[in-house]
Amino acid sequence: MKRYFLNLIAVTLLVTSFLSCSNDNEIATEELNKNQKIENVLNTFYNQDYSFGRVIELKNENLIIKEVIVNQNLQRKGYVSISKEDGSLLYFADINEATGEVVAIDYLNNEKTVLNNFQVDGSGKSILNKDIIKDIKNNSSSSTSARKFWGWSCGSSYPLEEGSCFRNCCYRVMGVVTNCDVYTCSNLPGSNPSLEP
Repeated sequence: MKRYFLNLIAVTLLVTSFLSCSNDNEIATEELNKNQKIENVLNTFYNQDYSFGRVIELKNENLIIKEVIVNQNLQRKGYVSISKEDGSLLYFADINEATGEVVAIDYLNNEKTVLNNFQVDGSGKSILNKDIIKDIKNNSSSSTSARKFWGWSCGSSYPLEEGSCFRNCCYRVMGVVTNCDVYTCSNLPGSNPSLEP
């Protein structure tokens, strides 16, 4: 009976250690898959050498933003936004001054948007010629919701004539307004815009 009991303990310890190692391997594999997804997105999109530049952490949004430097090309830059909680890729933006185009991918809502008509701020700059990391650092004390950090957000509804309904909606990439337009309330942009009451 004593020998049976010792064998039972040995088998239990063996199974426990196997499951523990298996769980560690699963976690390591999951982290590797997340890093590979970021690398795959960048390798597929750029198809040339790139490196990571500055990194900033947004504690309010639980995000880490990494600047992507494309082959030392000063007219092209990218940004990846990664969840601080689990390391997953949430957003990607490629800003190309030479073509005047921004490709924005929202992985949370599975939306890809190509922008080429940009809102200019009070200093006369658009997203094409802004230092986004610097802007985020300067504005990091102000709280923004996740939808206002990236994607469509629409102001309050208003009528132009009786029975009509309109909203002014803006698209933001990394908190920077890229473009705005007026939409009817029944045909708002994006799949899930943030709406003000």
